[in-house]
This record gives sequence, C-alpha cells and structure tokens, in this order.
Amino acid sequence: MVKDLNVHGDVAEQRLRAFFDGMTDGVQLCELITDDEGHAVDVLILDVNSACERHTGITREQAVGRRVSAVLAPVEPEWLLRYGEVVRTQKVVCCDEYSAAHAQWFRVCANSMGGNNFSLVFRDITETKLRELESIPFKSIVTSSDDAIMSKSLDGIVTSWNPGAQAMFGYRADEIVGCHIGMLFPPARLDEEVTILGRIRDGERLVPFESVRLHKDGTAIDVLVTISPIHDENGKIIGASKVARNVSDRRRSDDALRESVSRFEKAIESLQEGVVLHNQDGKIDFCNPSMERILGLTAAQLKGLSATDAQWNIIHDDGSDFAQEDHPATVSLSQGIAQHGTVMGIHKPSGELTWISVNSVPLGPSEKPTGVITNMKGHRKSPSRSEE
Repeated sequence: MVKDLNVHGDVAEQRLRAFFDGMTDGVQLCELITDDEGHAVDVLILDVNSACERHTGITREQAVGRRVSAVLAPVEPEWLLRYGEVVRTQKVVCCDEYSAAHAQWFRVCANSMGGNNFSLVFRDITETKLRELESIPFKSIVTSSDDAIMSKSLDGIVTSWNPGAQAMFGYRADEIVGCHIGMLFPPARLDEEVTILGRIRDGERLVPFESVRLHKDGTAIDVLVTISPIHDENGKIIGASKVARNVSDRRRSDDALRESVSRFEKAIESLQEGVVLHNQDGKIDFCNPSMERILGLTAAQLKGLSATDAQWNIIHDDGSDFAQEDHPATVSLSQGIAQHGTVMGIHKPSGELTWISVNSVPLGPSEKPTGVITNMKGHRKSPSRSEE
C-alpha cells in the first residue's frame, strides 16, 4: 500500500509540473522582500516555468532562489509599489512593464498567493508596444496619425476630425463636425463628458485615462484618451484637443492573462490531492480546498501554522510519535532534499485520525530553499507493517 501511495503522490506532482510548464504565458512564483519597516525592497524568485525561461532567456537554475535585482537589474520602484499593492490588497493587477535588462516590454498580471508571495503571469509584447510608441503623436493635431484626433468646443461640439478618427469610429468628418461629442459615448458614460468639459474649463490637463466609446455601428471600443485644453491668442481656453487610441487588443490580452491566472488557480483547486505552500520560515501561506478537507481546518486556520506545529499530533504508521524535525516539509526546507511517500497519521480537530501520504519539494537552491510545496493524499485506513 505504501508503494501505491508513493505512485499517487508522484503522479500528482508530475501533473502539476506538466501543467505549469505547459502554459504558453511565462509564470514566476515570487516573494516580496521587505525591510524592517515593511517597505518593499526587492523580489525573490521562487519558481519559474518553461515559458518564462523562453521569454527572458534566463534558465530556472539561474533564476530560482535569487533576487530579481541579482538576476536582472535593480527592481524599478514602480514595480515594487505595484507588487506591494497586490500583496496588501490581494487583487489582480495588470500592467505593461519594460525590462531594461532585456530591452523588452511585457504585459504582466500579478496575483497574490498569500503572505508576501505572489505570482506573475506575463507575455512578450515588445513588437506591439514599439508600434504603439512609434505612433504616439507629438503635436496636438496630426492628420496623418492612426490615432483618432479631434477637437471640440467647451460645449462639446466637434470642431475637427482626422482620418484616424474616421477609421476608428466610422463617421466621416462631414457627418460629425458640428455635432455633439456625446454621440460617441455609451449612455452610461455621458456624465463622464460633463466632468471632462468642466475640468477643461478650469484649465486642467487631464492625465491619460482608459474608457469606452461607440463606433457608428454601435460596437463598443476600448480607448486610451488624452485630452488637452486649446487656447486662443489671448490665452483663453476655447476648447479641447482629444487623442483616442484603440486599446481593445490590449484589453483582450489582459482578459487572456487573467484567464491564464484563473486556469492555474482552478487547476490547483481542482486537485484531489491537498497542496500547501510553506514560506522560508516554514509557515503556511497557501493551501487548496482539498488540503482543508484532509486536515479538517479552513485556509484561514491553516495560514501561519508550520508543519511542526504541536497541534497536529502526528504519528507513524506503527503508532509511535512522529518527531517534528522528521516531517517531510521540515526536511525539505532544512536540507533542500525532496521527500516522497512519507506515510503519517494526523488527528483532526474533531479527534478523527486521518492517514495521509506526503510529498514535499523544496523551492529555490538546495543549499538554501526559499519555500516548500507539499502535497498530501488522504487514505481511509492505516497501512500495516505487513502491507509495506
């Protein structure tokens, strides 16, 4: 029976790694490193998949267990703030990031994994980004631009309309000049234009923002909008120039990345085997629903516990006490050695004795692991010595 337990655990581990490495998007499992005051100072790489190696040109052996500042370059302050927000709020944040070390642009989605741990799912968008940057207009009105460029009065009446606007929204200049700009707005966003016009009258230069506009045929278009006031010869504000860029493809890319993150999470959640992530201190940062079922505790109750917590009351298959230092997760973390098929009995809070087979795999370099992934499979009865 013990032999069978080993096989089950190995298959689950192989299935998880195959899924991880089979993703087309690059994935990094990371830990945010903070100083004594809790400020983010760097990022530790816990694991990477094969796509990450392809995108960055850095192998798993070169990356895992090392800080990003050592593998690439000093982490940009904006990145640290963004990842700190993910860890703090546990929300998914997506953005475009430029790696000076690789001269590449990446579309990145960061997602909390509990504690200071988070995942990064990303793809190379360098070619797309370069095309976007090349098309950014440097004048208020550029008739040759692919971007939609228009001007309007302070009453919202369209006063100019470039070919890019016609291509994007479907209206010819003679169809829309003299009409109210509100015809491009979905009904739910009409108040947005009122606010914009008010801020323009006050002389504000609005920060570029993303919104939604309507094509002539009613199709919604995701746009990045830049608005600047137009002054007459006396410096009086008489209207506004607007540049709109179609970012629908980028939105779809964001959705695809979020879906990739969701598939990864669902794959972990759907496993019959329990999966738990221990941090460098041996504390539990994350577990899946199967682990909650096997151990009889919720994720909130498990978070922060260690594998050697006295409350587990762990025993060997012969009924003798299981030394805390012999727990597979403890061995993997202290020695950097994977442990497979360790059979043990754990008493649930209800008093029920549950028998499980445990596999633990260290993350990071073997000489100094940065964490441990442990997987468990429950069994209905205790194995006996005669069955080994």
